[in-house]
Amino acid sequence: MPTFKVVYPDGSVAKNTKVNVSFDGGGMKSGITDTRGYVTISGSSTHGKIYVRGREVHHGSLNIGEVTA
Repeated sequence: MPTFKVVYPDGSVAKNTKVNVSFDGGGMKSGITDTRGYVTISGSSTHGKIYVRGREVHHGSLNIGEVTA
């Protein structure tokens, strides 16, 4: 179950922002970041793609601490 922080390029946190994860092997889940920029999304794989506001921001292992939107 991946948990990571979403930040903007200037370093500010992405509060209340929609995040989608497309898991390798199938399946997609979404979540909303909290006030500190963190989101937890349960899924079927530890690899996949992360989308923030519809834009792909990461592809690979979902065991990461932070992504930049």
